[in-house]
Amino acid sequence: ATVYKGNKYTSGQSTPNPALRDSINVEECVRVNAPDTGLWTLRVYGANVATAADQRFAWTLTGDVSPVSLTHDVGATAILAPADTVDYGDSLQPRAIVRNWGTEDESFDVWLWVGNGYAASRTVRVSAGEVDTVDFDEWYADSLGLFVTRCSTALATDENPANDWLTDRVYVRPL
Repeated sequence: ATVYKGNKYTSGQSTPNPALRDSINVEECVRVNAPDTGLWTLRVYGANVATAADQRFAWTLTGDVSPVSLTHDVGATAILAPADTVDYGDSLQPRAIVRNWGTEDESFDVWLWVGNGYAASRTVRVSAGEVDTVDFDEWYADSLGLFVTRCSTALATDENPANDWLTDRVYVRPL
């Protein structure tokens, strides 16, 4: 349960620092000289990503490591609509992007909420390693204000629930 965030060192190895992150450097490094045996989780979070599309990244692991392949892992990667600001009275089709990171083709439910007044779901089938755009029933911007949007995937056998949820917001402005 130790958290390391890149580029913080003491005596030649990474210092546990869950409260700090390096948002300046595009390359991050974590070094653990004598890692415990067992399953380690590597999470990559993009800061200030200027596109709704996936941000590509890569990582390198060295040493006596063996990859663990998750066979069942789906998740939400983006809420495409509603996004940013919409005009009062507009109607639009909510959309989200989901991904199957697993090694098996999966059928699963995808839910999308806008505030407390809209909820819709779809069942999708996504091949292993692929992404899909999910369209939901029409949403009407019939209330003014700032609304939280949430997207969730539901797969009973999901081995990584950390990527199942996304939240964003939309502002409905007066005409």
